[in-house]
Amino acid sequence: MNSRTRWLACAAAVMLASMWVAADDGALLRKNLSNTPDYESEFAGVEVLRFYVPAQASDGTLLTTGITYYDYTTTASVFTRTEAKPLVAAFVDGHVDGFVGQRDAFGAVSFDDGASWKKTNLSQSGTKAIKVATGGKPIKSYGDVFRMYHASAGNKVMAVWVSRYCDQGDPAYNLADGTALDPLTGLPYADIYGVKGSQGYVDYTRDYPEVGVVPYGCVWTARGTVETTADGKSAMLWRQAERLTSGVRDAHRIEISCAEHAGCAVTWQEDPQGLRPGDGEGPGEGWSGAVANQGTDVWYSWMDWANFDPMTYDGTTVVDAATVLATGGVPKVYARMSIPVRLTDNEKCAPLDDGDEPSYCHVALDSNADGVAELTLCSGETVTYTNAQGAEVTACVSSDGRVMDGQTASTRARINLQPYTTTDGDVTTTSAWVVVQYEENKALGEIDLDADGEADEIGKNNRYMSFEMRRPEVIRQGLQLNSPTVPLECVDTPLDTSCFLDWNTTAPDLLAVDDTLYDTEIARRASLVTQSPAMIAASVSRTSATPLFKQGVIKAGGPADIMMRRFVAPAPTDPAQNPYDEKNMVCDGNGDGINDPALWLFTDGSNPNYLDGLCIAPPINLSGTVATLCENADCGYQITDPDLTDDETGASLPVPKVLEWAQFPGSTSETAPADGTTLNDQSWENALDVAKGHRGFLDGDFVMILYAWSPNWKANAIGNDRYDLYVRRSFDGGVTWTTTPAALNGIDPDGDGPAPAVVANGTTTCELFRSNMLAPVCTTYGAGAPEQARNVSLLSSLQTTILDPRYSPTPASILSDTDADGVADAAAYQDDLRDASRYFIVYETGDNYLVSLGAEALPLDLYYSQAVNFGDDYTGFQHALSTLTTPTYVGATPLYAMPQFDAIESNKDLLSGEASIKATPSGMFLHATWNQWQEDLATEIITNSDAWYRRVMFLDDRENPIPTGGGTTGGGGGGKPPKKK
Repeated sequence: MNSRTRWLACAAAVMLASMWVAADDGALLRKNLSNTPDYESEFAGVEVLRFYVPAQASDGTLLTTGITYYDYTTTASVFTRTEAKPLVAAFVDGHVDGFVGQRDAFGAVSFDDGASWKKTNLSQSGTKAIKVATGGKPIKSYGDVFRMYHASAGNKVMAVWVSRYCDQGDPAYNLADGTALDPLTGLPYADIYGVKGSQGYVDYTRDYPEVGVVPYGCVWTARGTVETTADGKSAMLWRQAERLTSGVRDAHRIEISCAEHAGCAVTWQEDPQGLRPGDGEGPGEGWSGAVANQGTDVWYSWMDWANFDPMTYDGTTVVDAATVLATGGVPKVYARMSIPVRLTDNEKCAPLDDGDEPSYCHVALDSNADGVAELTLCSGETVTYTNAQGAEVTACVSSDGRVMDGQTASTRARINLQPYTTTDGDVTTTSAWVVVQYEENKALGEIDLDADGEADEIGKNNRYMSFEMRRPEVIRQGLQLNSPTVPLECVDTPLDTSCFLDWNTTAPDLLAVDDTLYDTEIARRASLVTQSPAMIAASVSRTSATPLFKQGVIKAGGPADIMMRRFVAPAPTDPAQNPYDEKNMVCDGNGDGINDPALWLFTDGSNPNYLDGLCIAPPINLSGTVATLCENADCGYQITDPDLTDDETGASLPVPKVLEWAQFPGSTSETAPADGTTLNDQSWENALDVAKGHRGFLDGDFVMILYAWSPNWKANAIGNDRYDLYVRRSFDGGVTWTTTPAALNGIDPDGDGPAPAVVANGTTTCELFRSNMLAPVCTTYGAGAPEQARNVSLLSSLQTTILDPRYSPTPASILSDTDADGVADAAAYQDDLRDASRYFIVYETGDNYLVSLGAEALPLDLYYSQAVNFGDDYTGFQHALSTLTTPTYVGATPLYAMPQFDAIESNKDLLSGEASIKATPSGMFLHATWNQWQEDLATEIITNSDAWYRRVMFLDDRENPIPTGGGTTGGGGGGKPPKKK
């Protein structure tokens, strides 16, 4: 940024600072959770439990006078409560020296609405010295925890982490050689899929000497419950940590989900050759598990509701919570998590040689735990080929036709649990449907090489699977969400299969591909969006899931769009039928939201490359745009080859800079593109833009999706452009994308007052084009009108970018049974009644300076706002539209004060990021945690690193009145220039 531009941006920021209306109506409440500035804290997260306990300080003192909530002046009491919802935070904290440190997993609980916290070391392993056998000198290291998450349901909390410590922890697989019965299944414990083994290691010395030799990681969990003591106080009762894996493979990318009355489930990936570095240089960037070695699988373990709580001291006698609270000590879990199973099918299965011990590859498997062994991975047929290293490889062919050659790797899985209840006579059963979405590198791997020795089929596909929690479907090939690649010459006939590249016809010598296998674009970064069966049944659209992924034609960092698929449950609702089943995906070729069976191929399971069938219709393109003005170049659709390469010479084509753009959400009055919408676009139809950070939620028929987007991927990749944060909304389950419909005007979202009624009279949104970043261009939309994606950050400098957006919908009402009729029908407080028209957004800003040097953007600040009127408006900035369109002059230069989200953390001397947020039902409170630190960029030394918590209070009748709609606050955030170097 030149000095003049920086001065203008700073002047605008100063103007903006004087015009802010703070979103937080309550007195500032911010707490340091870790309070260890000499250590490094990461992965801070927060859960809000859905019941009340007597207000209690962290030292156990009952707050008999209650918790007083003040307004932001701290002089006036708003109200006082003698009880509070338990808050549970989790984070990783400890000394770090290079790649492996001495970090531990911590849980922290608050019984006074965040005013004080009591933390517990759950892992107790960070400083434990470990040795790993290598055949030579053993590796000496520590039991470092390097990733952590947690989830809650009812009074139960489960934390999960990955640690270098792979000893103790009573893993269930240790019982597999005996006669003990698994209380989860009633069957003998069985380690079918090879969980047990010796801890391995990976040697990075040659390529990364600063990293050295690193032990493999193991997966651990810890269970906690909120209990009441004999004297009426509350206690968080943590059990000893339980180990799930052995470290025979390197575990990473853990995910967890819990569902009330059902249980909890965990997924992770295990790499047989250790964590594989990506393209980043050194520890940090590129070491996230996104790139994996062949044979990396997604694994799964679960714990049901009934077996979650029981505890023991001696391993055989069950003790209750009252006994433990009176006796003291840390009990063990009585029932262990299920022995992990492989969900994916990436490990090689080869025929047995003389003397080999049979593995799961050589026995009949019950692939969906229904008691029937119907799958054999080595069925007798084999395939032999020469791999990229010139070695001859023989792989088994499974009984359903898959070649088990171990060429693929599954990574970055996401998991959701959605509870359901079935009744059979007098027996009522509650369980959960598990939904998993992940990415997987392509089937040919490195078998098929081009003339330069590079893999012809590069990149990843996005896959999806769903099953009942207690019956995981193992060694599975998930449904492919992305469709076949449509070549440029077939853009007018995108559903013509004769246009698709079939690897079977282009590489017929590869016996591993003896059925149709279509070329695809690169589909990465799964983001799973589902809703409960109850919400599905209450909706009109019956949309059950809207999984998102990022798709592009070149490589990581290249042009890409955010794609979405819709899953629609059949009517009427049958609790015993899975609404998230793969067959419920809508394959829609014309944007009408109706499944077209003609666009499904291989639905009979005959093609082993697509056992769940293949939808050839493109997914919904949420971020697709049309470049309307470019710098010294033509603009429009298909202005260059999709791969930006001259097909005849192989030379790279020039990439024009986009100055202005448009998105066509489906209005019949629009003329470009021909079908009136960009929702059906192939990702390469605009090969100049890039999107990331996609997340969202599904709530009945309402869908909210947010993502970061930049018009110029190439300039953005070197820090010369920025990402802004965009939001799209649908009110019919993801078919159309509009403003809030007029039919919702005046409704009371919680159904019980006195929350303000929804105002749905349209809105106005603004954009800052690159042709003139000082002058916003604003568009007014009527109620229910097709709407472009809304820029809610409106950053004012190309040096500032968006990093990690987060969101939180308001959860269901918290009701109690006040008249003892067995029906929960009343809320203790008005703010426990849900306002479905509100949700929260948090975004993180970053400094593009480091991007210009080839690194990732430096995290700066965190900003938040509450969306009202289903997102037509945002609280926290009450600027009239004239503020956006009427400039203030500095000399002859016009300046526009853009609305901006309020700051969770904006200290100029601190870096912050990776916020975790949870809303309360009415939207009155926002609870947030984040990581905060200082960093010397020259030495990469981190100081003052801690996990932080903040509570934000919104009061409709105080400083933050609800906007009236009609475009008065329809813009977005606005960003300050970077200030942290």
